[in-house]
Amino acid sequence: MLIKIFVRTFPSTEDCELFESILETRWPKLLQQVKGVRFRAIKNSKTPNVSVVLWEFPDLDSMKKIEKLIEENIAKLKEVNLGISSKGMIQVLSGIDSDDRVVTLGHEKLKDGSKIKIIEN
Repeated sequence: MLIKIFVRTFPSTEDCELFESILETRWPKLLQQVKGVRFRAIKNSKTPNVSVVLWEFPDLDSMKKIEKLIEENIAKLKEVNLGISSKGMIQVLSGIDSDDRVVTLGHEKLKDGSKIKIIEN
């Protein structure tokens, strides 16, 4: 059994509660893809804006699969250098890799670390 602890500090208690709500309502569906993985959110009333999540993995392979799922379903803000723009298209000169996914809809309220849902078209 492998155990990994994730600690994340949020700017507000509300942001932390939103994160934990998403964790408890959406992650169980994602976890169905990897057998034997469990997680538990640990709350501390003295630090209400800090989320501590304890993950349990049966083996290294399952841990890597979950880390990939997290990577694919969590937004990461990146600084980019923009070029010209025309007709709703913007040239990105640097700051992203060829295999990065770019959020183009709903990004107005997106924060670093936000849970996202990928929609294929």
